[in-house]
Amino acid sequence: MPVIPPERPIQRIPNDRFPTNPYGIQEYFLCFATLLFTAIHVAGWSFEFPSRIERLLWHICSLLLFGITAAFWIFETAASWTRLGRWRTIYLFVFNRKALAEHKIRLARRSATMKRKSEQLPVPWEFATITPLAIIYGVARFYLIAEAFAELRNVPGTAYLNVQWTDFIPHI
Repeated sequence: MPVIPPERPIQRIPNDRFPTNPYGIQEYFLCFATLLFTAIHVAGWSFEFPSRIERLLWHICSLLLFGITAAFWIFETAASWTRLGRWRTIYLFVFNRKALAEHKIRLARRSATMKRKSEQLPVPWEFATITPLAIIYGVARFYLIAEAFAELRNVPGTAYLNVQWTDFIPHI
């Protein structure tokens, strides 16, 4: 028998961003994975292309993907640190260690009772930095996908040869 929630609207765990207090290594793993994904496109640097222009565009777009992904992580981390007050913590650590203990207590109290408020997210400059990056990323990604399919128009004849797998796989 289904259980009806006691209150409406049903409270949910927001899953559209990192946790509100993202301590841990998960951010670094995600950053590494996305950079690795975009670096795969750079691996096609010395592939053969039908024309020099297509090769140049592949080089530009693959570097754009990698650079934009790195820039996104820098801006997203800066915005996250702004929301969490980490910049203030660093400032107090360097210039005013007496106020640091009080600041850490205030941060702990705030994070224990913190609710996601619309005025806290996103940081005002976040859209201004992320939006152009997302548009350029989308255009570069679209070109790489289109070019991958366009490459099929000029497949070398050796692609149609039958492979004798028994030459490569040990067998009895």
